[in-house]
Amino acid sequence: KDQAFCTVCKIKIVGSLTHIRRHEQSSKHTDNYLIRKQSIKIEKFVDRNKKSMHEKEIFSAELKLIMFLHEHNLPYLLMEHLSKLLRSICPDSNIAKNISIIIDETTDVSIKNCRITKKNTIPLENILEFAADNAAVMMGQKSSVQTKLRELNKDIFTLGCVCHSLHLCSSKATIKLPKSVEEFVRNLYNHFNNSPKQRDDFKYQKFLDLKPHKMLRPSQTRWLSLQAVIDRVLLLWDSFKLYFTNAVFEEDKLHLTSAILDNLNNPVFKIYLLFLSYILDIINKMNLIFQGEGTQIHILHTKFSTLYKNVLRNFIKKTIIDQFNLSKILPTNSDYYVKLEEIYMGANVELFLKTNFIHQEELNKIRINILNFYIELCEQIRKRFDFNDKHLIFLTNFQPKQALSGNVSSITDTAILLKNLVSDVESLNSEWRQLQDIEYLKKFENASFDQFWLEVFQMKNELNEEMFPNLKKLIKGLMCLPHSSACVERIFSQLSLIKTKLRNKLDVETCSSIILPKQLMADENCYTWNPSETLLQKRWKC
Repeated sequence: KDQAFCTVCKIKIVGSLTHIRRHEQSSKHTDNYLIRKQSIKIEKFVDRNKKSMHEKEIFSAELKLIMFLHEHNLPYLLMEHLSKLLRSICPDSNIAKNISIIIDETTDVSIKNCRITKKNTIPLENILEFAADNAAVMMGQKSSVQTKLRELNKDIFTLGCVCHSLHLCSSKATIKLPKSVEEFVRNLYNHFNNSPKQRDDFKYQKFLDLKPHKMLRPSQTRWLSLQAVIDRVLLLWDSFKLYFTNAVFEEDKLHLTSAILDNLNNPVFKIYLLFLSYILDIINKMNLIFQGEGTQIHILHTKFSTLYKNVLRNFIKKTIIDQFNLSKILPTNSDYYVKLEEIYMGANVELFLKTNFIHQEELNKIRINILNFYIELCEQIRKRFDFNDKHLIFLTNFQPKQALSGNVSSITDTAILLKNLVSDVESLNSEWRQLQDIEYLKKFENASFDQFWLEVFQMKNELNEEMFPNLKKLIKGLMCLPHSSACVERIFSQLSLIKTKLRNKLDVETCSSIILPKQLMADENCYTWNPSETLLQKRWKC
């Protein structure tokens, strides 16, 4: 064990480090080293391209196995046996023989103690906006996270989650409708969900030449989810009437079944469902826009104003809407209302009323309930959205069509509203005024926000310098401003799948390394996904 071995001279060296250095300087070692250096290595006779291709195939297989792990939320330790299993199943495969995946177990369930402390120092002046859900602890006016942040940085722009706000507005408004409507929908779902026999009987749709539909479950917390349920009930309305009529008179004598049949035969329930299908569809379309992960902050004020005005037109006189600013119109002012019989409840409700008889007293009661729904919905929108917000009004100027129109000659307000993003107001304003004169950009005025400004960023002058460096800094800052927390909630929903009973001690870094491959696969799965050339090249850098 006290001997060294010279791979050049193929001899053992006995002694200390002094003897090794003496051998290194000897003429024998020097001559042997020069001879070895001039010799042609065996690798020169091997097709390097073929070998490189084989290595890429192995690495590609390893990546696909890793994607398999992430897609199906499997524990890391599974990979320890999976590579060996593949070698035993495919002994004739040169790829399977060489697959090797090293698993870092430091954050898996097998480790009892795992503590990692990370400290990130973020200057508060770099925080542009604070966005969160509308819980009081986050966005309340007294002793909330947003008030604490404002104490440290008064220029922080705060915004509650738009999607969450729309859900709350809808939930509050539906309280004004009879509770029996919601109970009817839930009872209808529970009737089929609680009994395998009744689920089997639900196949009666086939005898009516109807496409079989599964009964959807109403959400316990969010009214906007009820639109899909309501649409499904309306689609199968006549079929449900036939089914429950047969159930009541032949077999099922339960009070709940009879109550469901009575509701199906009552046109009032169908009117309410037709109305909810109409109004929830409008709100859901708005909600869907702001669930996207692209930049939407610039259209927030425009879209909310359009939604609010759309709802107001259903019960407020047109002259009032055209005459006053939206923030000045009080939904509770009865002097602004149209006549009770002129309240708009949706095209399908109007069509239903023309073909079905409803007692005038009952119809007036329905209209009053729907009027109260509209009033509450508008009140909730006013409560949660400031139509006079200077930030949101200013951000509408950066829509592609508006930026190219020349209607806004100056954006010096940026220095006041978004001072963290402005270093040279004069240069920024000069760049802004140039936009309207560039003919090339006109063809992108109907493009998305991100696509349009990407084209602007790429433009260069005669000196091959960026034409709009200050605008680039400003717009990139605007792109960082979140409009909702929907994308964050999607990550949270993934975390509930990632952290299972078999791996419940994952730290933040590990969770991130699992979520990123999921995003990389997008709409593909582990066996259709192929790694890019860029990703394959990363192996050689490791």
